[in-house]
Amino acid sequence: MDDFERAREEFLTELSAAERAQFSKIKSREDFLDGIREFEQFANNKKKWSRVFKGIEKCSEKLQPYFEVLSIFVSSHSEFAAIAWGAFRLVLQLSCNFITFFEKLGDLLLTLSTRIPAYDSLIKIMRDEKGHLRPGINDLDSAKFQKSLCAFYVDVFEIFRGIARVFSQKSGKLKRTPVVITQLLWQPFDVRFANLLGRLDMHREILNLQMDVMHFNISGTMASSQTAERAENNNFQSKLIEYNELVCKMKEEFSQTQKQLLLERIKAWLMPPSFAEAFERSSKLRQDGTADWIFETGLYKEWVPEDAIENAYAASSLKRFLWVRGNPGRGKSVLAAAVIQELMASDEFSHEGPLPLVSYFFFEKNSQGGFLAPRDHAYRSILSQLLHRFQNDKDILEVISYALANGKDGQVRATPDELLELMRSLATRIGSWYIVIDAIDECQDPDQLLLDLEGALGDRSAKVLLFSRPNVRYLLNKMKLPQILTITRTSVEADLRLYFDVHLKTLQDLRILPRNVDREKLVERLLMGADGMFQWARLMITHLKSDGLLQWEKLDIINKLETPENLDDMYKRILDLLTKKLSSEQSLARRLFLWLTFGKTTLSSNQLQDILTPVKENASDPLKAIAPREKTDEFSSFEHNIVMVSGGLVESRRLGDSKATRYCFIHGSVAEFFMSRCNHFEATYGSKPGTLGYLLPATCEAEAELAVSCLAYMFQRVPGQPLSGNMFEAASSTTLRELLPFLEYAVLYWPHHLASTNVPLEEMHKSKIYEDKLDFFYYDIEMLLAILSRFLLNKLTPMVWVEASYTFGRTKAQHGKIHRLLIQWATWANELDPSRLSKSSVDVPPAIAAFSGDLIKLQELWGDTLLVGPHQIWNDVTAFTSSPFFVQTSAVTIKSLTTQSSNRSALSTTPLSKISRDDPSSDLLAVLTVWPSKAFELCWRKSTARRKHQTKENQYDGWIAQYEIWNIEEDDPVVVEDFNIPIDKNEVELQYERFQKYVKSFSKVPSTSTAKKDLALHFPTSIDSNLKTFTILRTVYKRDQTTGPRTRILDSSASRWRPILMPVIHTIDSTLLKGSSEKQQKEKSKYIHDTESGAQSYDTLLKLHKTPAFRMVTSQNYILYQSIAGREALSPDEDGAATIAVFMLTNITGDDETKLLGCIEGGQKQGSMHHCVFHPTYPLLAFYHHSPTGISQIILWCFARDFASRSSFMLLNQSVLQSKDGFSTSSVATISGRPKYIQFSACGTQIIYQLHSSSNPHAKPIRDLQVFAIAEQQQAEIEKTSYQPTTPHAKTEPTCQDLEKTNVLPPSMELNQPVFHDEGAWTRLAFTSNRSVTLVHCTDNGVEEEQSLLSLPAWNDVKSVSPSIRMPSKTREDKVTIILNKTAQPFYTIGNGGEHTPPAVVRKDIRAIAKPRVKNSVLGKTGEGWQGIGDFEGSDGDEESCMSKRARIDNE
Repeated sequence: MDDFERAREEFLTELSAAERAQFSKIKSREDFLDGIREFEQFANNKKKWSRVFKGIEKCSEKLQPYFEVLSIFVSSHSEFAAIAWGAFRLVLQLSCNFITFFEKLGDLLLTLSTRIPAYDSLIKIMRDEKGHLRPGINDLDSAKFQKSLCAFYVDVFEIFRGIARVFSQKSGKLKRTPVVITQLLWQPFDVRFANLLGRLDMHREILNLQMDVMHFNISGTMASSQTAERAENNNFQSKLIEYNELVCKMKEEFSQTQKQLLLERIKAWLMPPSFAEAFERSSKLRQDGTADWIFETGLYKEWVPEDAIENAYAASSLKRFLWVRGNPGRGKSVLAAAVIQELMASDEFSHEGPLPLVSYFFFEKNSQGGFLAPRDHAYRSILSQLLHRFQNDKDILEVISYALANGKDGQVRATPDELLELMRSLATRIGSWYIVIDAIDECQDPDQLLLDLEGALGDRSAKVLLFSRPNVRYLLNKMKLPQILTITRTSVEADLRLYFDVHLKTLQDLRILPRNVDREKLVERLLMGADGMFQWARLMITHLKSDGLLQWEKLDIINKLETPENLDDMYKRILDLLTKKLSSEQSLARRLFLWLTFGKTTLSSNQLQDILTPVKENASDPLKAIAPREKTDEFSSFEHNIVMVSGGLVESRRLGDSKATRYCFIHGSVAEFFMSRCNHFEATYGSKPGTLGYLLPATCEAEAELAVSCLAYMFQRVPGQPLSGNMFEAASSTTLRELLPFLEYAVLYWPHHLASTNVPLEEMHKSKIYEDKLDFFYYDIEMLLAILSRFLLNKLTPMVWVEASYTFGRTKAQHGKIHRLLIQWATWANELDPSRLSKSSVDVPPAIAAFSGDLIKLQELWGDTLLVGPHQIWNDVTAFTSSPFFVQTSAVTIKSLTTQSSNRSALSTTPLSKISRDDPSSDLLAVLTVWPSKAFELCWRKSTARRKHQTKENQYDGWIAQYEIWNIEEDDPVVVEDFNIPIDKNEVELQYERFQKYVKSFSKVPSTSTAKKDLALHFPTSIDSNLKTFTILRTVYKRDQTTGPRTRILDSSASRWRPILMPVIHTIDSTLLKGSSEKQQKEKSKYIHDTESGAQSYDTLLKLHKTPAFRMVTSQNYILYQSIAGREALSPDEDGAATIAVFMLTNITGDDETKLLGCIEGGQKQGSMHHCVFHPTYPLLAFYHHSPTGISQIILWCFARDFASRSSFMLLNQSVLQSKDGFSTSSVATISGRPKYIQFSACGTQIIYQLHSSSNPHAKPIRDLQVFAIAEQQQAEIEKTSYQPTTPHAKTEPTCQDLEKTNVLPPSMELNQPVFHDEGAWTRLAFTSNRSVTLVHCTDNGVEEEQSLLSLPAWNDVKSVSPSIRMPSKTREDKVTIILNKTAQPFYTIGNGGEHTPPAVVRKDIRAIAKPRVKNSVLGKTGEGWQGIGDFEGSDGDEESCMSKRARIDNE
């Protein structure tokens, strides 16, 4: 009993006195849940907290039977249960005020509920049907099990204690020296929680042992087996020992190494930006003796003390906030740094009272690549400083480790909400916490930042000091006057006086200013000009140091300061001085200012130096490769040059924690000055050096100049070839950044600068203000159009740019924005006055629009391919997606097999479906196209528009199946047979009525992804491998065997094809299979006895479940019918059949007949059948049976088991497939995982399959199986009987030899049909998920190599592509032929008929095929042994010729 009470006491000790007072016992689970429902969160927003409540419900549901078991084995259980329910409620009550953490707690409880032992199962064993305890239960020796029950209670309270440690409101007072973790043998929450889960698992195993014991006792067998009893005792003892080991591990010391790893994990989760540099830089700017005035103000003195906020605004949620506001240049950042130093000094020198924590963050305008910093940067920095300070405090780490252990959905970086919740929770554990945030106005969302801080810290003891300009809306509305400290001229006058006096003395000592001048008078003048602005003072001192001014000029500048100036006046004064410098220096200053003002992201120092450094023009020496600049071509001292030419307006700053630097304006107001002056309507165009306008050009001129600079950089530094120098190799972005630092910016942002040249043309043409500027404006535009024209006409440069843009631009959003910007600019440029442009320039805007359209198409069809391999633009991309702006590859030729229907006026404008198949043994390929009638197309469109079923009498009339036979051996494939076969209107109508539905489709308009629903029709079709049979819906079309297919003479007689309607009926609620035709029914005997368990014979209609879709395929004279189960997607690889049936075509009396040979019937719970494949000779079918509850296996089925009983068919239930091998079915292999494919070997004696999880195919011999022997007998019976099929089989018996092995590739290869080589290697043709037709070769040691033969665009129907290949031949020795067949799609929409990409024959030069590479190699390692395509040449036996040809190709 002591353990139960001790668990309660240890839990209560984690709570404060106020929290302990809230603890109360709860009688039952129902009372517990009722109390939880009364929580404010659940009462106000049940939907939001449904997941949390579900976790509470599940956890309490698993705990309830535990207490019932406890009542049987331990007395006073009700007292212990009431205590536990009360503790559970209290921890939930403590946590519900922390929204994000409360959500995490819900997930934690769901996890717990899955690991709590199933005590309810034990209850079922212990009680009989009436709920009474079974006799003898109380007499069981259950001492060990009682120990487990007691330990489980302790573990549950350990969980409650851990949660309480996180959410308990501490006193807020910290000890002078925090307790070191290792002294308390402390472990973080996530470590303890994982340990507890392991202990719960141990309880579950002990419970299972107890249930086994009770089963034995109840059945009366335990007493008779002393050995079993001893075994159970030993098992109990071992489990208890394991449990005790886990408990001991919990008490082990958390080592220093483990603690360091935890801290590293927390830092990675917080992921703070660089924050110390801004503080250090502002601190260095502080002049000794300045900024002390703020510490003497009454507002600051009231804000600093911990218990001083007891004023009229004590009830305000911002009562501990203080706002220091001031205009730009007042020195707010330096003042913030001074406050931080002062607060930290109190931390260092104070000897009494709690130690304060000082956290800070400085927002900076250009800190994030030219963009404002997001608000969460402040939270991450503040919490990182807190972690550094309290890295040895167990309470702090407890809370952080809890948040870390329960991150949202595997998120590795803390979210803003998690950070705020963490700040809110930690604020109760820190005595004095001061948070200083500077430049609130330079945050991306200052209002949300302040709203977050108010919510997280408004009711906490933390003090928050905010610095910003006076224009922050949230602070203006929320802060009261006693909380606002305004920096005025009077406030900083003493500091400015000291600043000027010190620096003027230095200037006099250095003889920059005359020594005999009254310094005090100069200080007064400067104070007048500064008007309280430190930024002005700093710039003035820098200006006075300029070597370009004489002493008397400097004195004259000071003495003329009779009225206050603003910062703009100072900036203008500095620029005026720069106009007196050399024109080369002015040019450098102009370009520097433009890049810093109009740059779309912050440039690194290397990038800025790269673009500002002039390029040597040498037209006689064109670029051959990418190379870095020579050192002799660079600035000798770039940083010095920048500072000098900028007049001190630009400075160098360190980038984050790295040694890299960037250049930026010394103050945000400088950028605002340049931007406002260049945007002003008075800004000039075409200004010359020596004028202020030259340094402050109009925005349009500036943006045009930067766009030209980006494009010129690409012309000057990048050759017109693949970036890596090899069309098969992707260039390294890291290497490119090292060699050409500015390339990334030039590639990604020239369209941004181009789009920024947009000015209101109508206003410009009409307004007199711009009358004198139009000529200069059009001169700038002409220069821009000229380089754009050069860019587009080059053809190689656009391809280089595309490769580079996908090398550096790693998201679709980036490319989408570029395309939109180009279109926007082209639309604007079309409105330019053509009379002011040259003839060649007038054509550029429409060309840019067309180029944008091609880029959008490229992104749509090849975006994912280019993101993975940007160099692919030089390979197959341009063969499929041609553009007048790209060089189209000559290595790939594509011949689409497209023809027109013969009677177009009566047919739909687009086909409903199109499939194809080639015969690998010949040069023929068949295409089957279904053309609806024109009436149906019109009716369909009305149905889609109105979302209502529309009918018309003649809409099912006039449907045509066009069946074409192509000779693909010709360079230009030709049609040798073209048949137009009418489709029975009744079949069409039945299909439309039974198999239509609405499917989702998405808009292809750029920047939109609007989903809509289109009316779709399931319309199955197939073609046999010999091209002599095809199916449409339920009808099989057989070729008249009196004539063979022509290869040269066009034949179009539809009478050559005999339609045979299969005896399959799809009703509203079921599927009916007919055993045979009516003529055959007369010959049937009434009853056939069962010969196999689970099998039955029928002579009537077979009624099956309703099917959402079906599939029919043929092989010689067998037809396989499959009813599709599940997702209705009709993918043979993924969507299995619930039922399969095999029919046979026969010809007894000269008429075509069908016979149902066998059927395997399934249901929803019995699994599905996949990858069905016929044996090449015997009546055998192999397939993969996926069982959701049993064993998944590959099955071999003899579907003609008793052919002598011609009038019967065999019906098997899927349960037979999981029994022992029978006479009709046999298990070939039991597998764990889905197969990629299943096929018979060429000799027919083995089954070959490969799993998705395996790199090697497996071959299983089947000749010794009983079902194989039966199939041999049945085939012999078929050949003897007069019951002949419509086409006699060629008698080819399988041999016993192993798989045929060869070291060369065959003349043709089909998809997923491996070729086996000597020594265990194999090669197969694959169509990968990234749409690549690939040869996959696996060596005998399991190393996979891949050779990509062809990449395909992301066509809408690309998933229905089924490739096959023909190796180079004597007539076409340097080309590989790739045939792109089309398979059936699940559903068709008439409106998308035009999106059917036709079958195609692709021929590719083998020199344009990359060498094989090791699969999944990070470095793209090439294969060493297998040479890929080309080894086929050895098949001719002329090895010397093969080697000669390979050498010739390599040399070329």
